[in-house]
This record gives sequence, structure tokens and C-alpha cells, in this order.
Amino acid sequence: MGRSASASRLLAYVKSRPAHAIRSLIVARKKLAGQRVALENQIRGLAVVFGVRLPRALTAAFIDEALKASEGIAGLSAAMRGLMAARTAVMMGVAVIDADMRRMARASAACRRLMTIPGVGQLTALAFVAAIDDPSRIRRSRDMGTYLGLVHWRYQSARSTTSAAYRNAVTGGCEPCCTRPPMSC
Repeated sequence: MGRSASASRLLAYVKSRPAHAIRSLIVARKKLAGQRVALENQIRGLAVVFGVRLPRALTAAFIDEALKASEGIAGLSAAMRGLMAARTAVMMGVAVIDADMRRMARASAACRRLMTIPGVGQLTALAFVAAIDDPSRIRRSRDMGTYLGLVHWRYQSARSTTSAAYRNAVTGGCEPCCTRPPMSC
């Protein structure tokens, strides 16, 4: 009996399918946002060679300006059009994922509750819900930081010991949105 009791404590928790689905959406959105940035940088790089300097936000007016600047050059015009088409497709993919995430966040009572906190949007709420998955397996609320990979920070000197908040060590699934500033996409 002692052996089976110790073996049961060693079993790892496997997250549910909905939690894996949410994580998949978040990872796919992150990859598409990275591709969007890479495409925009490539567009900027091609445009600057021909004297057109594009700002950080590529609006329709600046895209038209870049296309007009590349009109007379055969290879550049085709490259710009192809990159613009790829960027548009990536942006449409991000919009589809955002709509799906919005629908999932509205359907979840936990996400709706989390989104009442200032600064917590649908991405952060969904990532947190997916990281925790089953809140009943965490016994105390103070264990939540440890579960997410935060380490309790303590200042010690010869004369005093001060406990402070948590600092980030390694995150446990909430990493893309809880440890970095929000990404505009």
C-alpha cells in the first residue's frame, strides 16, 4: 500500500482539451504576429532602398505610397505586391484568431471575471485560465505564484529580513501575456 500511495503522488496533471485549445490559439496568434512584424520589416527594407521611409504603423496610405514608389521598377513592384498580399493574409489570420478568442473569453465566466481587472484583456484572461485549467488542484491562493513560476523575493542583510512580492523566474504557461507589455496587432 505504501508503494501505490507514493506512486500516485508522482503522477503529473494533464491539462484538459479546452486548455490545450486555448494555448494553441495563443501560440498561433503569437506566431502570426511575429510573421506580420517580419513582413513589415521586409517591406520597410525594400522601400527605404528607393527613398521611401515608412513609419512604424503601416496604414493604407503609406502602403499606397510604397507601391507608387515601386511602380516603375519591375522587380521591386512585384516583390512589394507579394509582400503586401502576404501581410494582408497574415492580418486576416490574426483577426480570425482574435474573433475566436473574443468568443471564448465571453463564454467563460472565469475570463469575464478576470477581465473586470484593469489592464486584463481577453488574451491575458484566456492565458491565465488555460494555465490554471482546474483551480481545485491548487490548495492555497498563495501557491498560485509558485505554480506560475514566480519566485518569492526576499531581501536579507545582517540586520534585517524583508519579504517582498514575487519576481519572475520561469513562467508556467502564462508567459506570452503576463510577463511582457501588450503587443499591438
